Amino acid sequence: VNVLGLMMCMLFVTVYGSTAIDRFLPRRTASFRSTATSTLPPETLWPYLDLSPDSQPRHFSDDIVAMEWIIPGTTYREISRSGDVAQIDAIVTLDPQAAPFTRHSSYTVPSAKPDTPGATGSRTETLTAEGAGSRLHRSRQISNQTLRSCAFLWVDDAFGRHDDEDILMAQGRERALKTA
Repeated sequence: VNVLGLMMCMLFVTVYGSTAIDRFLPRRTASFRSTATSTLPPETLWPYLDLSPDSQPRHFSDDIVAMEWIIPGTTYREISRSGDVAQIDAIVTLDPQAAPFTRHSSYTVPSAKPDTPGATGSRTETLTAEGAGSRLHRSRQISNQTLRSCAFLWVDDAFGRHDDEDILMAQGRERALKTA
């Protein structure tokens, strides 16, 4: 398959097909994997990734508006921003049996209709030591995705960029703490 031809076809479908074509395409739960590296050791980076309502405020991303426990230690409500416009209200359930530096979570967006893309999903993150730093592995499963949206997310590498942003934010805040 010609990669350039595939990318041109995807550009055409994305621009001209937009979401109108989505109603004719089958939907499925899509899986995405991403990896990112950090200069911080796992013990220092992990508090920025393993967030809950009990986390210290300095560990929160700027996108998190509020968090509150529904069932302490297991389920919490998170309100966050996606860009400047969208606000996401999600119920996050944690797996309390996860190994150290591993987090399994699932989410539901209560206000979304069941067939809405991304209304439910899950995420697994693992942090491993690598030299003086660490490597983050994330796996995401997102419900009701069309082939068009999966291809767009893959070409865009949105999740990889998001992981890089999380690590850069953590490294910047840790650097600021050491210089303060």
